[in-house]
Amino acid sequence: MIYFVVRLLVYTLSAAVVLNVVPGLLARGTEAPAATLPPILAYLVVGTVFGILHSFVRPIMLFFTGRLYIWSLGLVALLVDILIFLGLSYLAQEGWADPTKRLLSAAGGAVLMGVLVSAMDAIVGFDSPRLPGETRASPAYWRWLERLPGRQRNRFAESLRTVQLITILRSYVVDIALGFTFLAPVRNFMKRALYRVRPRLVEENPAVKLRLMLQELGPTFVKFGQLVAARIEVLPGTWREELEQLQDHVRPFTFAEASALVERELKQPLSKAFASFDPVPLAAASMGQVHAATLPDGTPVVVKVQRPNIDLLVRSDLNVLRDLIATLEARLARLRRLGLSPLFDEFADMVVAELDFDNEAYQAEQLKHNMLEFPFVHVPAVFPDWSGPRILTLERVTGVKITDVDALGLSERGRRALALRFFQVLLQQVVIDGFFHADLHGGNVWYDRQRRQIVFLDMGQVGQLSRADRVRLAQLIWALHDRAAGPTAQVLLALCQPHPQVDRPALERDVRRLLNRHLVLRKADPDVGELLGELMTLLMRSGLRLRREFTLAFKSMGQGEAVMRSLMGDEGADEVVDIAYRTMRDLVIKRLDPRKFVPEVVGPITREGLGRLPNLVSAAFNILEDFEQGRTALQLDASSLSHRLASVERGFEHGFRRMVLSISLVGLMLASALVLVAPLTEIVEPTERIIIRLAAIVAVSVSSASTVVVLAGVMLPRRNQDRG
Repeated sequence: MIYFVVRLLVYTLSAAVVLNVVPGLLARGTEAPAATLPPILAYLVVGTVFGILHSFVRPIMLFFTGRLYIWSLGLVALLVDILIFLGLSYLAQEGWADPTKRLLSAAGGAVLMGVLVSAMDAIVGFDSPRLPGETRASPAYWRWLERLPGRQRNRFAESLRTVQLITILRSYVVDIALGFTFLAPVRNFMKRALYRVRPRLVEENPAVKLRLMLQELGPTFVKFGQLVAARIEVLPGTWREELEQLQDHVRPFTFAEASALVERELKQPLSKAFASFDPVPLAAASMGQVHAATLPDGTPVVVKVQRPNIDLLVRSDLNVLRDLIATLEARLARLRRLGLSPLFDEFADMVVAELDFDNEAYQAEQLKHNMLEFPFVHVPAVFPDWSGPRILTLERVTGVKITDVDALGLSERGRRALALRFFQVLLQQVVIDGFFHADLHGGNVWYDRQRRQIVFLDMGQVGQLSRADRVRLAQLIWALHDRAAGPTAQVLLALCQPHPQVDRPALERDVRRLLNRHLVLRKADPDVGELLGELMTLLMRSGLRLRREFTLAFKSMGQGEAVMRSLMGDEGADEVVDIAYRTMRDLVIKRLDPRKFVPEVVGPITREGLGRLPNLVSAAFNILEDFEQGRTALQLDASSLSHRLASVERGFEHGFRRMVLSISLVGLMLASALVLVAPLTEIVEPTERIIIRLAAIVAVSVSSASTVVVLAGVMLPRRNQDRG
């Protein structure tokens, strides 16, 4: 009851101020309905009518004009209030002779009434955020929307999400802003008095409010909060701790919804599919929640269940945000230069890809296969018979977050060793394999203390790099390690999307100046995070942006660096570039082992050569056919066709043999040379080092001499032919 009394009082006081301040709204002595009433009653009538229309008509109109609201940047809401006041003008005034005067009075009254009502609502705590519960069922109207045809469903869903996002953002932003003012105690007192049945959020920490706001906004915004939390160096400690809770402490949904979805995906009752299924989730994140379960044969597993209606919800949010960014870029030139649209498209593609758990199942199996050579790494196995597009059943593992230093139970030396192993695995994924985990926050990387293994979880986000891209990334690490500004600038330019209007010499000069300031002229160890941040700002200001594959690679390596810093503390925190270089060098030397070099390098090159050989022969036939039919400027004697063809085939065969032999010899020569220059002092004993050096010298000598012989064999026939 007290809620309605205070609400009515707010509208009445606002109406009293507006009717007495805005000229022409209330004319005493006329036959207008409000003018014949006592002043207090007139204010009450006008305020009540405005409050009813404002509370019910405005949301309905915004629902049907969602895109228009975004396009007008909120001016539609003001237009709705003006229309309401135009209707109220018939209560306050009669016989308007000038329509322009009525319109101006209505506009002035609407603006003033909106400001007063918003200010009083903020003070007394109306529309403040609700106190979050432990679980909350998905609203039924989302299930109804999913049954509509595609175009109508999307239009209604986006309009509904527009209204919801505006309401949630307004309530939390006002609550956070007033929390820093002297009005905060008054607002909190009024919230307790007005909302006794349905309590409202009473929280002083703005970081907690931000986390709860992202949760209330939905999975899309939770995912964005996770990305921000991953870059720990840009956040204060309290804010980082709160946003890190978005990794696995998001509000869960009900067990009834989870069980219904599992039964629908597996097409059988839950009791038949699993021997046991814990109704209380182990963790809840942006895309779903995880339940402990047991297969019929007794195997312990975890079942990741997707959130209800998440596909429609996420796609609607992305479309609304895409429209908002497009509108802002069309109005503001500075935002266009930042290139927000391509960055948002990458984020949207990443979120949409996570909606299909079949992708995550494949990516988990692929990463598990790639990590087989590392006994200290574990990726949970997938159970495909109990998985589908919306559920994923995985091997149950144990462990603690790798960033939870206290729970690891390791000494300072042990944490450093763990950090170096983790970074070795990350570089293996990014630089060597080209298939890497792209969401390495603490909730997705555990440490199994009993098995002493690093456990990778949640393979919803992965990145892939081609062989050429991996070489460029290795070049960047090498150049940063050598403090070589020029090569670093060139590699960075190669990593970006080409832009025809970029002044490449000027951009390269700016990049070189920046790198010189951080890497060459600075005496202390460089701050890699600060350097990369300034580089990204420079590239964006120049109209350039990293290609998507490198964006994910930089994101993954940045998160990996954050994990290393949390494990190592201040020790070695500024030598990340040097650690990356040494780790990459060791991985490359390991790959040059003949047992791996031949099948992984020489073998693929040979297969590629064999694959191209039929195309070369076919091309030769086509050229000869064109010659024969006179479609070229040159003519061939038909009688010598077969002889020339046989000669071409023999030439290709000899050339191909020489090519394979040359590649093998050059590979042996390079491998041996690398062994000669490799730092073996810390790896092997003195006697073994002498033997390895001697073997490398012999291999370099033999391969060099053989290469000279092959080259001489290639050149001598040409010389004899020229003489003839």
